[in-house]
Amino acid sequence: MSIDIKTMNVEPRRQTFAHVARRLGSDVPASRYEEGMYDVQATTHFHYRPLWGPEYWTFDEGRTAIKMQDWYLFKDPRQFYYGTYTIARANMHQTTERNFAFEEKRNMLANIDPAWREMIVNYLIPLRHYEWGANMNACSISDAGY
Repeated sequence: MSIDIKTMNVEPRRQTFAHVARRLGSDVPASRYEEGMYDVQATTHFHYRPLWGPEYWTFDEGRTAIKMQDWYLFKDPRQFYYGTYTIARANMHQTTERNFAFEEKRNMLANIDPAWREMIVNYLIPLRHYEWGANMNACSISDAGY
């Protein structure tokens, strides 16, 4: 008995999803960024208007004073979509943790002048609340904005 193993070349029927092919062309392969970015925001078939703003639909273009023919003209030069963004954020947090570990191992804050340490405690630490507020504002913009 013999086993014959051979490889097959499978040709895809199409290069990308239909909504991306309408923008790029049916014979153009799309990147993961393009597949994850183009026409993913819901624009139809909403069940009800939001209770907090019944004059607008969810993701209503009339919510902003900015008018554009195509909202997908803006592209991220880093080509972040959900996967690449979360990987980059995780790497940033790991780097920050390594920096904190570096400082703690060498007890570097003990060498700072007490006046500077007091300024850090009085000014820099409370600024984290402003940063948190800015982050919440940005989340609200990306959640309800168009």
